[in-house]
Amino acid sequence: PQERRRRVMPHRRQRMLSSMGNNISEQTSRSAHGDADELAMRTGDSHTRIAEAAARLARKLHTGQKDKAGQDYFDGHLSTVATLGNDWKEQTVGYLHDAAEDTPCTVDEIILTLKTECPGMTQAECREIADALNLMNSRTAPCREAYIRRFRGHSLAIRVKLNDLRHNMDISRIPHPTDNDMARVERYKKEYETLSRMLEECARR
Repeated sequence: PQERRRRVMPHRRQRMLSSMGNNISEQTSRSAHGDADELAMRTGDSHTRIAEAAARLARKLHTGQKDKAGQDYFDGHLSTVATLGNDWKEQTVGYLHDAAEDTPCTVDEIILTLKTECPGMTQAECREIADALNLMNSRTAPCREAYIRRFRGHSLAIRVKLNDLRHNMDISRIPHPTDNDMARVERYKKEYETLSRMLEECARR
């Protein structure tokens, strides 16, 4: 979430959301199909369709946004975080982890779109993904420290956040890093250590 994107202006909200749901498949790009094909090979189960739908939705919602390296945000960051995921849930949340924070789409709308495309999703699956997406939205936390603390106990959100930080800590993708970039990476490293300990706590339960 610290990869600041150009936000979609509020007056575009209705236009963007109206094209979701039934029309989202028609908006699938060749690149998104490529990501979905790779995920299908890795997961090999019926849940792959949910990750595929997440990839298409993420590409659509983040159209025109760039990461700090100047790369397309979906191709440069979201697809990387998703492919670091070890299962369909991590991949789904990986694609969509910044959607509620940096687009007009809410978590409820994201889940509704996924459910429309993949009616086989269970209520428990919807709740777990929704909880993770809500936790990933740093704009709903009073400060960065509180944001990181609230991940405790939620294994899925922690795993995705670790993948997010792992990519953000790769300073080599920024051609000419500044002192601010280096300081941000150091903060990411400390957060990564904190979240890793939280994940170990989850494993011991």
